[in-house]
Amino acid sequence: MMLLNPYAVDMGTSGLIIQAQSREEIYADKLIAFAFRPNRIKYRDLWDISWLHSQAIKPRLELIPHKLKDQNLFHRAFSKTFNERKKLLKTSTEMAKEFKQEMQRFLPAEQISQTLAQEIFSRFIVYLLVEDLINQFLSAKHN
Repeated sequence: MMLLNPYAVDMGTSGLIIQAQSREEIYADKLIAFAFRPNRIKYRDLWDISWLHSQAIKPRLELIPHKLKDQNLFHRAFSKTFNERKKLLKTSTEMAKEFKQEMQRFLPAEQISQTLAQEIFSRFIVYLLVEDLINQFLSAKHN
């Protein structure tokens, strides 16, 4: 990915190579963050997960065990916490309200009306986490 310089100011970045994660790897990191972020679900993670999905990005699920190991975390704990948070997201009407409140600070009004203001959007995020990603994860384990 190329660095943009929209103001034509010499920032000393010409020819600079920056190591960055792919969107697929960021997606995998967001799934880990969803499970392990201390004390609460960070709604920005949910927004990012839904945005990545809307861009037809598939998470690099095969990286999750390696990333967990790098952070001295266990797959069993990841699965347990991920499932607990999924269940909470699925059953808590308060969380949908909190999600909308938190994300309104970051989004323009037009995007809010197209996403957060739509009742179906919260259900989409739950579906994405509960059904779609689990199916991808299970099929990745069998390949």
